[in-house]
Amino acid sequence: MIIELTGIPGAGKTTMARELVARHGYVYVECNTLFMPGDAQQRGLLRWIVRPIAEMRGLLSAVGGLVTSSTYRTLLREMFHLLETNRCGFFNKVNIVRNTLHKIAAHRTLDRRRATVHIVDEGFTHLPQSLLVDGAPPDIVALKRSIARLVSALPMPSILVILDIDRQTATTRVAARGHRRFGGCTEVITAHLENAQLVATLSAEEFARLHGDDDHKILSFLPEGNQAGRDPIDVIAATMESITCSR
Repeated sequence: MIIELTGIPGAGKTTMARELVARHGYVYVECNTLFMPGDAQQRGLLRWIVRPIAEMRGLLSAVGGLVTSSTYRTLLREMFHLLETNRCGFFNKVNIVRNTLHKIAAHRTLDRRRATVHIVDEGFTHLPQSLLVDGAPPDIVALKRSIARLVSALPMPSILVILDIDRQTATTRVAARGHRRFGGCTEVITAHLENAQLVATLSAEEFARLHGDDDHKILSFLPEGNQAGRDPIDVIAATMESITCSR
């Protein structure tokens, strides 16, 4: 079973994933490195030897998924449709395609391991952030339409965790990371997070509209705690236990 975490940069996704692993023994999965041996992720030279092989394994798995699943084909079709109108750069588009194929390969692999609970940081449900924050449609109506089309095509996890956070805290955290994408410029970070928060809000509304009453559980709260004062880690674990018991 899969728990996916999504939210704007700096929302605390990775921190929450580590907490879930440490306290409940769930398995953390990074889509881009799923097919790499664990030691190869740590060793410099070995990493560069093994990485092309892992990339090929992931690509072959993704192709297998596209051949056998109309869900993945629909997703890829919607992704390319959005990329046609997206104003981001060519290499950014290539990276989005590559990452999406990694997500397909990872989702297909994890779907066969249903006895284990996997934590996926930035899985399928994070694609609205990847596709629509940079180079998003210029008006809110077009953006809502794009989000609705994309969300309707996304395979859903057992639990979707949406993390929210105030923009100032997110800006401070992202700036502290020194990401070269932003060049340390607070204005650039702030503008990116403003777009990211808009996309996240609209996506959360669409997820709730489409999947709020079905078998998929959607949890939304601040990383520091939800409005009821309960620990988010305990909320997620209790939700996963209820899903497991009902199956």
